[in-house]
Amino acid sequence: MSLITAIAGAISSFLTNPIWMLNTRLSISKKNQDSQSTFQLIRDIYNHEGIEAFFKGVVPNLILVINPIINFVIYEALKNFALKKYGSERNIPFSRIFLMSSAGKIAATYATYPILTLKVKL
Repeated sequence: MSLITAIAGAISSFLTNPIWMLNTRLSISKKNQDSQSTFQLIRDIYNHEGIEAFFKGVVPNLILVINPIINFVIYEALKNFALKKYGSERNIPFSRIFLMSSAGKIAATYATYPILTLKVKL
């Protein structure tokens, strides 16, 4: 399951990275009062920086694919522990489910926060 999640996340990151890069560049150009159309910006980036410019930042995105994997693995481990105590998923109280999912998300965020911070700064 984690391998499928990683592959799907990697494909999604690779395919959507050019869109996010263009979005960032368009936002910056609007702040600098440079009015360029999207197509003009694409042409300028391609002519001056090459096709690889559209994939700047793809490596941090690929690393960040591990965030939901960490979240899922921790949640499943905690759920298995809770199943031993409560017997079935129906018997696990909502508050426990909430805490288990929160613990997974917090751990995943702590694990990937430095990478996210670097990505934003770049």
